[in-house]
Amino acid sequence: MTDDEKRRHERKTLEVTVDWQELGKEDVIWSATGDVGPGGLKIRTLTPPEEGTRVVVVLGPADQAESLLRVPARVAWVRMDDDFCGMGVAFDPSDDTEGAALEELLKQLLEKQKNT
Repeated sequence: MTDDEKRRHERKTLEVTVDWQELGKEDVIWSATGDVGPGGLKIRTLTPPEEGTRVVVVLGPADQAESLLRVPARVAWVRMDDDFCGMGVAFDPSDDTEGAALEELLKQLLEKQKNT
């Protein structure tokens, strides 16, 4: 079974900048996304934490600081090879309101990318 067959949610290509940080640490890492789905996000980074690490992902339009969304997540997998260096994170919104805001933001980012 492939990774795509194991996924519960469809993934779409989304290439935007994203910040993330490990919970309890001060360093914020600037990275880029690879793909996204309602359940998670692929992040390109040379410094992924270990699988299972709790992180906060900061997403949103770079030119609209007031629209940035901080979403709790967990590192689901890490891959460092010739094809990809980074991690997959599983979103863990704290409540339905945060989940709905995340869903709407992802929809907007995908639409904006489609129109550029």
